[in-house]
Amino acid sequence: MDQNLPPSSVITNLLNATFYEPCLKLRKELEELDTNYYIKRKDQPDSNALTIQDNSIIDVSATCLEKYQLEQNNIESINNEITLYLSNTSEDFQTDIKEKIANLQTQFNSSTQYQIESIKQELQDFKDFIVQSNNQIYQQIIRLFDNYVDLKEKELETIKAISKSNQEHTRKLQEQRFAYQSQMQERKLQAKWDEKTWFSKVSRNEIERILKNQKELLILVSPPKFSSDCPQNLINNLPIEINNEVKAFADVLNGDVDSYPIKVYTDLFKEAVTSVDLERLSDILSPLPFASISCEVTDYKLYINCTISDFYEKNLFSLPLKEWKWGQDFKELFKKGESNSNRLKIVRQITVAIHKILVALLKDIYSLILDPYSESWLLKAEGSYFLKKDNHFLKIMGLDLEDANFALDIINPVIDLIKEIQYQYQFRFWYNRGCEFFNKNEYDKAINLLLKAEEYIHKVSIDDFYCQLGMAYYCNSNFEKALNYFHKEIKLNSKNFNVWYYSAKSLSHLKDYDNALSNYEKALSIKPYDLDTILSIGEILIRFKNYKETIEKYILTINYYTEDDISANCHIFSKIFSQRAYLYIRLENFNNAFNDLQEILKLYPEFFEEDNLCNLCNGIIYLNNKKYEESLYSFNKVSDNYIEEELKLYFEPYEFYYYKGQAESGFGRYSDATESYNIALKNNPKLEKNEEFLSAFEKAKRRSSKVCLVITLPIFIVSKLLILIKNILNFLREV
Repeated sequence: MDQNLPPSSVITNLLNATFYEPCLKLRKELEELDTNYYIKRKDQPDSNALTIQDNSIIDVSATCLEKYQLEQNNIESINNEITLYLSNTSEDFQTDIKEKIANLQTQFNSSTQYQIESIKQELQDFKDFIVQSNNQIYQQIIRLFDNYVDLKEKELETIKAISKSNQEHTRKLQEQRFAYQSQMQERKLQAKWDEKTWFSKVSRNEIERILKNQKELLILVSPPKFSSDCPQNLINNLPIEINNEVKAFADVLNGDVDSYPIKVYTDLFKEAVTSVDLERLSDILSPLPFASISCEVTDYKLYINCTISDFYEKNLFSLPLKEWKWGQDFKELFKKGESNSNRLKIVRQITVAIHKILVALLKDIYSLILDPYSESWLLKAEGSYFLKKDNHFLKIMGLDLEDANFALDIINPVIDLIKEIQYQYQFRFWYNRGCEFFNKNEYDKAINLLLKAEEYIHKVSIDDFYCQLGMAYYCNSNFEKALNYFHKEIKLNSKNFNVWYYSAKSLSHLKDYDNALSNYEKALSIKPYDLDTILSIGEILIRFKNYKETIEKYILTINYYTEDDISANCHIFSKIFSQRAYLYIRLENFNNAFNDLQEILKLYPEFFEEDNLCNLCNGIIYLNNKKYEESLYSFNKVSDNYIEEELKLYFEPYEFYYYKGQAESGFGRYSDATESYNIALKNNPKLEKNEEFLSAFEKAKRRSSKVCLVITLPIFIVSKLLILIKNILNFLREV
């Protein structure tokens, strides 16, 4: 048998198309407890039954996740301690032992439930190796590793609890979905049953019973199709052996109480099925997950077809298995002295074994959909056979020990396949949950889970992973670590817009504006005229006081988009217009600045009223036109927080108070103007040398004093008169 099974890219595409997207939909519904995925109509009264209210499972999952994160923190602490011990050891510290410790540390970090026992044995061997040593460093590291073992075992138990709660919830969701959609198949079933070309020999009741099956993966095994010159021995015996032995093998698989059940039908079809038959069957069984196995036998080759249904989109996907040139191996057996009948028997045994392995593979894949940490039957079989403990696997496969080479040809590629699929699902298990917490703005949890997913990244292929992890760090305000992961993503994919955009934002937060501008430009080369990027570039150019260049970029952007585009993105275009108004003010082009503010007023009046920069620019324009009351009204709408935190991008705080003082003075509020000028001077002591400022300041103080005199003198006179009248009245009473 040819060992060249699907390459990694084919497996990835198969997973994405067949399992990952459907499972992601299920888990999204699970997490949100939302049944909006199903379109509820008035003529579907049973649709309300789709609602799941099992908060206890969600609570268990949430509790386990918290426990897992605590264990991860403890493991990280131990990791750091071990690394510290290794870094602090003297040069005479034995190199081989140091390498052994570092190797154990690496193995523990990436260990799974299949590897932990063997790693524990390696640790024990290491203990035996240094048992005679009294070196305290050795003993301390051993103690740390013992703690590591305990934590790793707890971690794996927690992972199982998380995946089990997820699996239970997913299964409930599946059951409801299957039950609901099976009802929709009744009319289709009636129509198919009325067709004369119906290809199944089972009763309609049996088909209806299959449709109501809510827990099992259906695996449909077709009778073999033989060429006319195929040996009669194969034609007579192979269908019977496939029928009986594959059924018995399914019972062995279902005997594991912790596994997910399957239902294998070997007698559903009258004859070998074609791709057209499978399409018709898929149309009927579409609510359920099902797979089919069929084969074609010629006088020289065996062609195996394994098809899996996508139980969301009603599509069928085939595993691209290679043919087995049994005639070639038949000749090899002849050279070994095997009789003709015995050689044909071996061919039949291997063909049946291939069917069994594919059934186990399909079961393992289905189990991984429900629980990425489920125990793979094939991986257990691998341990049984390849560790040479016994020949249990070969017995189950129906092979003799002397046929081990054939068994290796069959099992090795499939074992590699299921390992790769398992790594894919375990990676996505953590990656998806990390993304879910990211979308909930719980960035600490998202980072912990994405870091767990990173342990599998060397075994899987996925776009944007480092970008996602970098964005989690970015949103958590850890910009240095965010940049580290963005740089990793850039090495893998320099055409990723998000990685350039968010790396630029990280650099901006770190005040590295030159490199930030460069990265924004690279992002813009991928998505020209992206509005957020244009605005970000504009803000950096404003910092560099490149006012004319910024205006040119904004003009090109506004001209690129249609009026409908501008209306649809009114908020961001209002920002562009407000920034351009500011730029025109800096260039003392007040007419253009006024026109831009009018554009905002027409486009998005609420933005005009609430935006601080709009009000600030509006106030300056009114001030320039000597409309002091309107100017002061606009300045007073600028919030204190904006002045303290965001204003510095456009104006220094002293400028704002200088403008405001001028408006207050022009409106006759000299006392307020004096206070504003004082604040301006505190923010910029250099104003003491600015004659224009000093003149305005002195004028406000003088007029403020005159106003005080005009107000206080009449009050003083009146008060004195009142005292005099009071004294006269007292004198008259005494007389």
